[in-house]
Amino acid sequence: MSPRATLLLKTSRLESRYGLEREVTIGRDPACDIVVHSDRVAPQHARVYLDEKTQRFFVESLTASETTAVNGDPIRSPQRLTTMNVITLGGTVDLVFQLASASAPPSSEAALAEPHAEPPRGLPPRTETPRSAPPQETPPTIDPTVTEPDGFTPAGFVVPGAAPVKVDGTEPDGFRPIAFAPRPPQLGSASTPPAEPEAEKPVGIDPAVTQREPFVMGEWLGQETRRAAPKALSLKIESPSEVAGIHDLSDGETMIGSSPVCGIRITHWTVSRKHALLTVANGVCRLKDLGSTHGTYLRERRLTAEEELPLGAPVKIGQVVAVLTTRPR
Repeated sequence: MSPRATLLLKTSRLESRYGLEREVTIGRDPACDIVVHSDRVAPQHARVYLDEKTQRFFVESLTASETTAVNGDPIRSPQRLTTMNVITLGGTVDLVFQLASASAPPSSEAALAEPHAEPPRGLPPRTETPRSAPPQETPPTIDPTVTEPDGFTPAGFVVPGAAPVKVDGTEPDGFRPIAFAPRPPQLGSASTPPAEPEAEKPVGIDPAVTQREPFVMGEWLGQETRRAAPKALSLKIESPSEVAGIHDLSDGETMIGSSPVCGIRITHWTVSRKHALLTVANGVCRLKDLGSTHGTYLRERRLTAEEELPLGAPVKIGQVVAVLTTRPR
């Protein structure tokens, strides 16, 4: 009998699959049904069980000091599991929950072996009329002695049904020559000697003009010219309410965590002592996780490397929600 569900254990060194029928315990203790060799996993860390009333699988944390999370969210009470949920133990070990399928789809070979459906009765059978091959075109015969194409009529020949055209070697009918004026004598001819070019006068240079002050567009407009400076940035903590506030950021690095040495100190049970690092340069802010227990998330995606933090994008420091904003300098 195949199991109702499976748990896929994924670590950095191995992957193992375990079948689920009723209940399994997970932990570092060798007496557990699924043994996990990790210092961050408790001896009796969690259990996955089948509820008899609802016939649904649930996961329950068996320790308060360690962390059990489902899809990155820590749990404090039994939570129902659905297929492809990820159970995280101690922030390092992941188990993927999968429900067993009720029935497998038919194979492609069986589908090919099925007979075709019969046509509805009462209709005459369809007969296909064979198509005749298109007639082959006969290539035209080219006479090498004839150079003119078909339909070409040289001047002086009479076209049947057309009025005769008089060709006497002179201008065609209706042609009127254009009366041209006599051409003026060209330069350098014997009749008119070419005129010598006029010598150009040297351009005078005024020292007073060359020593002018550099032109400034703002002075011409009567305004001051200023470069647009990058806006100052701030980190706005929105929830939970007990840690909400706005923290102004300056150029350079700012550490986030629960330690007193951090530039932005957040006292919350999901925030590590040195949780994340903000780096501001030229109006651009970048965010990096420092190996925290509960992780750093950008748009619900856990950070594994340093990334740029866009304005208005939701950030989760553990379970603390923050957003990057601007402020006037």
